[in-house]
Amino acid sequence: MGISLVIGTMLGFLMGLSERTYVFLQPLNMVIRSVPIVSWLSTVILAWGIGWRGVVFIVFVSLLPVVTFNVCEGVRVVDKKLLEMARIYSVPVRRILKEIYLGSIWPFLVSSIKLSIGTMWKVAIVAEYLIGETGLGVRIMQAKFYVNTVEVFACTIVAVIFGLILEGLFSILWERDFFEVHS
Repeated sequence: MGISLVIGTMLGFLMGLSERTYVFLQPLNMVIRSVPIVSWLSTVILAWGIGWRGVVFIVFVSLLPVVTFNVCEGVRVVDKKLLEMARIYSVPVRRILKEIYLGSIWPFLVSSIKLSIGTMWKVAIVAEYLIGETGLGVRIMQAKFYVNTVEVFACTIVAVIFGLILEGLFSILWERDFFEVHS
């Protein structure tokens, strides 16, 4: 998720600033978002085989379009009059980036994180199930193989609990203004 946030933020920022970049990258972003996870999994198996790298890649490629799109929209909604005023008063570019652009994209980025937490967890488990060496997904796959329904349900409950804990932690941090941008 961290890799998606870093790369998606950079790409989204570029797409939001430049109409040419947007026209060039938006179709690619839409294609990546539309490719089924199973297709990515098949490609990863052919490229890297079984292992953690494939799981990380699948999570990354699943979350990247969400982050990229949200950050791009955050940049595109920046008040043009505010930018014009900053230029008129010779506000340094660094301050414009930090206080105007970052202030604009921040709610979009936080929204991306909120959306990505649940998706990340589900995608990671599916990827582990099919191409992982360890993890809950592997445990579910093994339990299925041995027709151990109780373990399948137990692992599923553990996955749900961890997903809820992650979302709960994020909500607590959000409510305590941990994610607020301070100048």
